[in-house]
Amino acid sequence: MGLWQKSGSSAYMFLKEGITNDHSKTRRANRCTRREAQEAPHKTQQEVGRGFPSHRNSESVPSRLSSVESRTERLAQAVMLRVFEAMIKPVGHLAHRFYFMVVCCAMSDRNFRDLLEVQWKQGKFLCVGLDSSLKKIPEAAQRGGTRETLVAFNRAIIDATRDIVGAYKPNIAFYEAHGDEGWNALRETIQYIHDAAPEVAVILDAKRADIGNTNLAYIESAFDHLRADAITVNPYPGKEALLPFLERKDNGVIVWCRTSNSGAGEFQDLMIGPSTPLGASKPLYKIVAEHVAQEWNANGNCGLVVGATYPEELREVRAIVGDMPILIPAIGAQNGDLEKTVQAGKDSRGKGMIISVSRAVLFASDGPDFAKAAGEKAKELHQAILRSVAS
Repeated sequence: MGLWQKSGSSAYMFLKEGITNDHSKTRRANRCTRREAQEAPHKTQQEVGRGFPSHRNSESVPSRLSSVESRTERLAQAVMLRVFEAMIKPVGHLAHRFYFMVVCCAMSDRNFRDLLEVQWKQGKFLCVGLDSSLKKIPEAAQRGGTRETLVAFNRAIIDATRDIVGAYKPNIAFYEAHGDEGWNALRETIQYIHDAAPEVAVILDAKRADIGNTNLAYIESAFDHLRADAITVNPYPGKEALLPFLERKDNGVIVWCRTSNSGAGEFQDLMIGPSTPLGASKPLYKIVAEHVAQEWNANGNCGLVVGATYPEELREVRAIVGDMPILIPAIGAQNGDLEKTVQAGKDSRGKGMIISVSRAVLFASDGPDFAKAAGEKAKELHQAILRSVAS
């Protein structure tokens, strides 16, 4: 019997049954065959490095894990991955490769919209933006190097907020600025979210857009290497160029529509005349919303970015896109009005919002209590959102 079969499946079933009393049925745990256990160490680094999506349709990987709707099962899976890692660490580099493949298989069932729906059902609309500016990180989180400091700070924030958030949104700029160390810190941060909060979606705020061939490389980086669940994109190249993103059915594609900055109207408010196929003259941001909702969202994986600093425009966009997810930044440091945002942004079900707050949570304190302060601020915002939803 293979290592994963022998140690993983029985322990996994024990954990799953032990932490829930109301399952009428228990699903069989996924198993890797003896052949997979023998062949996995001989995979090349290139094959392993591509991450889970390249193995999605292979017959040699475990069947997909259970849906995101079963919290207890996901928690059991996360625990078993940690146990399995501890088991194989002494074995060496080849075993580490095999562990990475097992993790990839376990993560391959993540669907961005499903993850959001699970959180919305629990009333979790807050998204913490991990815009971890190195110069603002408190001394208590400082470590020996850039990567270590960013990871330590992010882990502390995640641990303090993971029970009340619906998503995390690392902005790639704060990591790219530090070269290899920043990039590694971003990858480790996303992996930690998957381990510590497996039902919470990760939105990579990268605002990517280019011609199709270049977008394929962006996709491989964001979804296959970093393993983000969604990415922000710029609509300017149009649907044809963005098709590689749109065709990733399990990954979210969140399109810039009405941004939060004060100069957003320079282009976004330009009136598009009656010669457009979609009707009479209207501002460009409405045209973007219409195209995304009516022509781009065939796989149900699209969303829009609309800043909280423009609540009336947010209300108009919501009317155009129906129950599509809307990522709403600019609460907190950019002074967006939370109550107006919720009233304008909620969908017909009282859901549909990803309300993003970054600096107001991350840097709620610059002292040794920074993580506790971040958790308290996040809880305060979470409760305020719920009150606004109910009003």
